[in-house]
Amino acid sequence: MSFRPLFAAAFTVLFAAPAFAQAGPGAMFDRFDADGDGAITRAEVRDWRDRFFTGADADADGYVTREELDALRAQAADAAEAAGYGQTRRGRAGGMGRDPIAQHDADGDGRLSRAEFVDAPFPALDRFDANGDGALSRDELPQRRRGG
Repeated sequence: MSFRPLFAAAFTVLFAAPAFAQAGPGAMFDRFDADGDGAITRAEVRDWRDRFFTGADADADGYVTREELDALRAQAADAAEAAGYGQTRRGRAGGMGRDPIAQHDADGDGRLSRAEFVDAPFPALDRFDANGDGALSRDELPQRRRGG
């Protein structure tokens, strides 16, 4: 059973394709809030990243390469278009926001190891956790504070 189509759609949401961004921060929040308790913890982000990494690592060699990400992005763009979200740009920066390899490739080898991606810090939690409880709630999201 192939999980690549599922992860292509998840990739689009996670890396903020403009078309999916219209769904608002709530949709992305729900992707991470696995237990539905209204808060995102480091453990939930780590678990989500682990599942994403497994799906993105097409050849199961323990690394996600540029080629694997580009293929996933192409699938995500196709899924977005098929779902009626309009045309999305393809390519490395092509409308997909952050580049996970550039963001998390600690050793500079041009690919992501599971540890580099799954165990990477989650800076949004530290930045927006206003009450210091170690979890990010919907009310702590910047869009919420601005009324969005």
